[in-house]
Amino acid sequence: MLIEYNKFTVLVYFITATTITFSARRWIYGLSILLLSAAILLHNTFMNDIYLVKYSNFTQLFSLVVFVGLIIMSLFVLNKSTIELNHKIFSIFFLSLSILYTLIKNMYILEPTFNTVISKYISTLMFMIFLWSVGFINDNQAILKMKVDEYREKIKRF
Repeated sequence: MLIEYNKFTVLVYFITATTITFSARRWIYGLSILLLSAAILLHNTFMNDIYLVKYSNFTQLFSLVVFVGLIIMSLFVLNKSTIELNHKIFSIFFLSLSILYTLIKNMYILEPTFNTVISKYISTLMFMIFLWSVGFINDNQAILKMKVDEYREKIKRF
């Protein structure tokens, strides 16, 4: 799975979102990460309730859509930003490493190395580093605000 549905993941993304939102004043990006954290928490809640478990496929789909949307938004910011190439490579490296580790962990699920408790959190922590590196880009808020305003104008004209 690309996303680990546990309380640690919710807490990591919540702390990342609040720090990026309030400390760095990246409102759009930080609230998007907060939405991911809420979607994971919602799915975790549905999985642990015997009456709601039948709806867990919908909450899992919602959290995956938010996750993929956040990755696309982050790559868009990296593409449009004026930061140096080393910062972009650093960010994409940790995204690639997170996805690669998840794929390897799923391929070698029976190996005792990947069945330890800490191995569940490695991919989440690498993705958190990716979110931090994109979240603290100087023109992150301006790039996303320009795109939000563009969509807002399209909706008004519709």
